[in-house]
Amino acid sequence: MSKKYLTDKKVLLNAPGMRISSVYYSKANSSVDQSEVVWNYGRFSQTLTSLQLGAQSSLIFPRASIVRNVLMHFQLPAIVANQTIARGWGYNMISRISYIIGSTTEVTILGQSHYQSVMESAATVEKRNELMRLGGEEYISPTVNPINAYVAIDLPFSSMGNGKKGIDQLMLDSPIQISIQLQNANRLYGGIGVRPTALIRGRMMLVQGEFTYREHSLSNSLRQNLAYRYSYPYIHKQSAVFTKNCTAGSPTTITLNSFQNGDLLMISLGIVKTSDVQDGTNNSRNPFNYEPVRDVALLFNGTLMYNSPEQMYKLMSMIDSDPSYVQNSIIAPGTTSPFSSAPIDTYILRFPFVPSNPLPFGEKTDGHFYNTWRIGSNTMTLGFTTEFTTEYTLYLTYYYNSIASINGNVVLYQD
Repeated sequence: MSKKYLTDKKVLLNAPGMRISSVYYSKANSSVDQSEVVWNYGRFSQTLTSLQLGAQSSLIFPRASIVRNVLMHFQLPAIVANQTIARGWGYNMISRISYIIGSTTEVTILGQSHYQSVMESAATVEKRNELMRLGGEEYISPTVNPINAYVAIDLPFSSMGNGKKGIDQLMLDSPIQISIQLQNANRLYGGIGVRPTALIRGRMMLVQGEFTYREHSLSNSLRQNLAYRYSYPYIHKQSAVFTKNCTAGSPTTITLNSFQNGDLLMISLGIVKTSDVQDGTNNSRNPFNYEPVRDVALLFNGTLMYNSPEQMYKLMSMIDSDPSYVQNSIIAPGTTSPFSSAPIDTYILRFPFVPSNPLPFGEKTDGHFYNTWRIGSNTMTLGFTTEFTTEYTLYLTYYYNSIASINGNVVLYQD
């Protein structure tokens, strides 16, 4: 039976041992679609519990009605002499992010996976480029004023993709919580200029919808019948990181493992010189300077699942989607001014196992989950050729069909 979900607001009676791939989601009345809801943008604002670079902050959402988008504003002190910071530094500011929806267990993804998810969710390349620009401009010379970054946060209910519906928090027995681990200064800044130890500002803002009549929330129906579960569909992300010493012009292979036993929709990948992330020197950082690799191949049990001679992946990324590049810039190595940089389009490698990019849920699939494979404890083999002889860090994100099943408490189904 195909996986189907007509909107994001439905009630499902869970069966024991429910598997996402075998469940049919029947249509029910949608409180969000049919009730009067007034939206506000940024009414709720909360400062990070610690502005220190490298510190972790926990943020708790107000248990108002519907939350749809989570946004962050980061502000750093003015750039000083002999100091650089790369484009998109607001996304690099997030070392890792975790969330707890109601009473469920904590889920964590790394900052690079978060960046990839935000960019992959954007409907157009123009939107992706604007997200990158707003996420923090590049600076290679001193500034008079503090610098700012405006960052979209990717969570099960928060996406910059089109059409993703929010989640009604009135159905939860506990408020939603997120934790953000800030990046340390050495991974943000280049140059010998004195680095700040803290943000000037770091605050979360929400986009929320308020029911005119709270009794229209599905929470009332659920409390009256504990056998029912509200099922909220989303795409779960899992991070994986590998390091590898590569030789220019020679094939490199890596075994990918630790897959969850869920519907594996897609893998995204960024391959970065480790020295662009952190090398113990004062050279400029270029954390999203994804290597333009060649001859990319992905195999499962010896069978080719993805084959890109030379850089065919650039064309493949355009099948039923916008190209997967982001307008970026690279700051040349150096520790003292003058610094120089050059514009470049950096591609996020995308390995889809479905007809098109599945992010966010429902945008391109008319409310259907893609019915695709599960590889569980199996492995895959990734092959590619790099341009330079050096150590590279590979940042991968695995994407799976998922359901948050809610009636007060929350159970996450990713299998």
